[in-house]
Amino acid sequence: MSVRGVIHPKRPSGSSRQAESGTVSIAEATKTCHDPREESASAASAAKAAPALIKVQFPLPVPVAFDYLSDDGPLPPGSFVCAPFGKRQAIGVVWPTSDDPADARHPGTDSEPPDRAPTAKPLTLKTIDRQLAAPALSADLLDFIDWTAAYTMTPVGSVLRLVMRSGDGIEPPAGPAGYFATDADPGKLTPARSRVLDVARKASAPLVAEDLATAAETSAGVVRTLARAGALGVVRIDPDPPFENPNLSLPGPQLSAEQEEAANVLRAAVASGAATT
Repeated sequence: MSVRGVIHPKRPSGSSRQAESGTVSIAEATKTCHDPREESASAASAAKAAPALIKVQFPLPVPVAFDYLSDDGPLPPGSFVCAPFGKRQAIGVVWPTSDDPADARHPGTDSEPPDRAPTAKPLTLKTIDRQLAAPALSADLLDFIDWTAAYTMTPVGSVLRLVMRSGDGIEPPAGPAGYFATDADPGKLTPARSRVLDVARKASAPLVAEDLATAAETSAGVVRTLARAGALGVVRIDPDPPFENPNLSLPGPQLSAEQEEAANVLRAAVASGAATT
């Protein structure tokens, strides 16, 4: 009686740990990329390299990566990019090919079947919109995605979607909308609208609609109506503003006699080089 064995693909060492630690919060495949005009002026004015042919894998149930042009030259495998896909902009990952050092896992092969090799007419290809600032996926994680897809007979894009599954961490948080007074004519002024404009003019910084409405003793709908009329401007408030530098000249709290004695002991210990906790 003969026994038929099953040969499994070789599992890359350390891949499962890399996958576990590498599945950071990433925008979903259906997330629309932000307008590239929101990029900083320095990035917009950066010198452009010669266009390069790259492969982009999308978190969709497809087994192959798609060919695109990059105006910024070759991009490292694992980089997140925003690229036109159908009638929308989609987020994908630059995928390694046999020309990339990171593709040593399959020597002499491409990341796609031979009949899907890069086109010989790159001028007919679409160009990616931009590279995103999110940290790139590691070479080990890309390798593990390929290995998992081959082992489970699942499209590579479906496995990639598990890595990019949730969150909006790929783009900086937009923050809530803040409202400030402008010089535009508000049109018909009701008492509620007058109170809103008065609070907005006196505010030292833009206020979210709920806070502005509460201070003016009205509803947030009045705030948004004034914004549509142009009497209030709208900006995005930084959801995580930086801390101010500490002011070391400010006086400390008033200590009791016992607290002052303990503080003196600690100061003396620190001055002598001792560690305190």
